[in-house]
Amino acid sequence: VTKALVGSLLARMDAQQQLHLDDTVERWMPELAGTPAGRLTLRSLATHQSGLPRLPLSLRFLASMLRDPGDPYRRYSQADMLDWLRDWGGEAKPEFSYSNLGFALLGQVLERAGGQPLAALMAAQILRPAGAEGAGLEPELAAAQVQGHDERGRPTPAWTIGAFAAPWFHAKLG
Repeated sequence: VTKALVGSLLARMDAQQQLHLDDTVERWMPELAGTPAGRLTLRSLATHQSGLPRLPLSLRFLASMLRDPGDPYRRYSQADMLDWLRDWGGEAKPEFSYSNLGFALLGQVLERAGGQPLAALMAAQILRPAGAEGAGLEPELAAAQVQGHDERGRPTPAWTIGAFAAPWFHAKLG
């Protein structure tokens, strides 16, 4: 659901001419200028045709997941993600490939283009107009979610999403 909401935010910001679907990432994130990641379009991120893998394929990301398997994204920062993206070699012929990483990058671009945190943009432009007052990207909403469980049925805590906020959202129940 969250990817559809982020895609809706992208479409809305395009319609309002805050950005354009065929803008490159480097237009909004000059720190990626001249890299394959910087040359990706927002359209390619939103349609999973950027060539980016599902998650960053790095020792830093693997170490983050292994250090805290109960909250695997917590220790992976936006700076870590940008470092990985700067070093990413790109792909000659991108095809459809589901990518949480691509949506995480898209969320960061939307923040830059909108001049606000993704949570605020999502609330103002998508959730409040739809009457979804109890949904959002704010971590404090995670406490009101249904308790998650692992594959053995044991309760698990909510994840700290950090640099991957765009692919996930939280909703208050009741």
